[in-house]
Amino acid sequence: MAQAYRNHQAQVTTAQMRDVIGASGLPCDSLHGIFGEEFDPSNPDETGRRFAVDTFKAEADFQEMVEKGHEPERRKYGVATPEETRRTRLVILIAVALVIAAVATVLRILY
Repeated sequence: MAQAYRNHQAQVTTAQMRDVIGASGLPCDSLHGIFGEEFDPSNPDETGRRFAVDTFKAEADFQEMVEKGHEPERRKYGVATPEETRRTRLVILIAVALVIAAVATVLRILY
């Protein structure tokens, strides 16, 4: 199994990533998530929160495109399908965002 990491400044396409993954001979089970302050779903600003959530959704879609064609290998190794993975990641993202927002609210009340 391989995991992919994408440099957002490099403007790499899904086709280029699929070519490299295919040439490696290893099935790709995940795309490393993006991170950083600008992707904080607990941002008190609505625009910032929306940007974070929209970015995570776009990343899930991008990963699904990168992994196309790897479903048989993924199943052989017991790895979830891209759609199962996408749904799970969105649920986790929402849960984490809710927890972070709750903690931020408590901290604002206390301090």
